[in-house]
Amino acid sequence: MWSSRHHEYKFAEVTHFNIQDYVDLLNLYFSFSGVEFHSVIMDKTDPEANLERWDDDPWRAYTYIARELLEKRMTRDVFAIVDLQSKPDRSEIHLEDVLCTVDMVKGCLRATSDMSIYLQLVDLLLGCVQYDLKDGMGYYDPASRRAEAKGQLARFLKAKLGMSRKGRFLADGQPFELADTRAKFTVVKGNWRSG
Repeated sequence: MWSSRHHEYKFAEVTHFNIQDYVDLLNLYFSFSGVEFHSVIMDKTDPEANLERWDDDPWRAYTYIARELLEKRMTRDVFAIVDLQSKPDRSEIHLEDVLCTVDMVKGCLRATSDMSIYLQLVDLLLGCVQYDLKDGMGYYDPASRRAEAKGQLARFLKAKLGMSRKGRFLADGQPFELADTRAKFTVVKGNWRSG
C-alpha cells in the first residue's frame, strides 16, 4: 500500500494515484463486525457558531464535545485511543481524565496517528464526511483533480453505507445513522448553544 513519507494514511493525501490503497483500507475496515464510527460535526459557518458555552476556550470545547459524543454513543465498554492533540500549557483540563469520566470508557491512550491504524481510519472516515459537507456547500473547484479523488473516496464510503451518490451525511441538518448487525456509523450536527 502507498503511504505518506511517515507511513500514515491521511485523507488529505488521497490522489488518483493512490486511491485504490485507501479503498482497500476502507474495505478492510468494513470486513470486521462490530465496528463503530460516531462523529459530531461543528459547522463553523453556522451564524450561531461561538465558544461561549465553553468559556471561549477551544480546548474545553474539544474535550467536552469528545466526552459528550462517547457518553451518548457508546454501547459497550471501550478503551479509547485518541489523537494526540496539543493541550494548551495554560489549561488544567486533561483529555484522558475527561474521557475516563464516561462510564463505558475503561481507559484512554493518546497517540499520534502515525502510531495507530485505527486513528488513520478515523481520519479517512471523518475526511469523507467533512468532504461531503463542504462539497454540499460548493467548497471544491469541480476542475480540481485532487478534490475529485477525495470525492470518489467519499462516494465509495457512501456506497458501502447504502447511501446514494448524491445523498448527504447531514441532509437538511438531519443526522445520518446506520446501525446493522456488522457496523454502526453516525454523523450528527453539533449544537453551539446547548448539549
